[in-house]
Amino acid sequence: MKPSIVLMSILALVLLIGAVVTPFVMIAIDHLIARFPVLQEISSFDIDRVMSRVLLIGAFLLFFLWRKKLAIGDIFRTAFPKRPTWDTEFWTGIACGTATLTLLILITLWVGLRKAHLTPFSIAAYAPAVAGAVTSALAVAFIEELFFRGFILKTFLNDMRTLWAVVATSAFYSIVHFTQIDGHPHFAKGDFLAGFKTIGLMIEPLGDFSSILPEFIGLFLVGFVLAYCFVWTRALYLSIGLHAGWILVIKMDGLFVQVNQGWRYGFYGTDKMVDGSLSWIILAVLFLALWASLRKRCAVKRPAGGGAASGF
Repeated sequence: MKPSIVLMSILALVLLIGAVVTPFVMIAIDHLIARFPVLQEISSFDIDRVMSRVLLIGAFLLFFLWRKKLAIGDIFRTAFPKRPTWDTEFWTGIACGTATLTLLILITLWVGLRKAHLTPFSIAAYAPAVAGAVTSALAVAFIEELFFRGFILKTFLNDMRTLWAVVATSAFYSIVHFTQIDGHPHFAKGDFLAGFKTIGLMIEPLGDFSSILPEFIGLFLVGFVLAYCFVWTRALYLSIGLHAGWILVIKMDGLFVQVNQGWRYGFYGTDKMVDGSLSWIILAVLFLALWASLRKRCAVKRPAGGGAASGF
């Protein structure tokens, strides 16, 4: 069986396990809380949070069982090859990420969709926020790039042409960002369909696809750029830096700029930054600039271990 088919089968099976197992876990937790009420004060046991843990454990177990087929042991070796230019690639990514979103913010400031919101400088006020933004940016960028590009994309590259592997990974990356639950659902105790209902709530935003289309396109393009950074450099250093730079600007945006309320979809997008034509143009220019720069220094081929024919 092709690695990409194995991967998609595992992801589907993880969802099924989560839907079936979560109600039983909730029943067990209710019994434990009844006997040990102090547990309620230690942590939250809402069904969506419980399901996220069940999904994580299920994914870990299934990936472990199929680790040889998916070459999981090679992820770090292929994602982080030893070479002297790794820090240059990382900082180049940071610079490109911060520069592109800063440009977007400056343009929206110029047209009046944002306005400067500066407070008197204070280390006590800014240091924790900046430190938190940097930590979050690095952690999220590392985890997401390792999973989406270092694992998912690498697996797809084993039996797909490069372009199709990048498209599939980018679409998956975009879709995942909409599978969230705002607020905790409440179901009757002992409802054995609660797991399936929770998954239904997770994917409910996808049912009204027209309303999420602008943001979907933006996230797809983000994933597309990050994927090709991995393909071109055969490492995650550049994509992690680029991803971290974007998150850093998003996290720190509110420290210096105030977003005008009542934005509408259009050329400039909204405060989400990726759902307007302007952001798509900036991402396209960044993609072309990276392509022009990297194609001369890096062979445009799949990472080590790829098996299918290469293509743009």
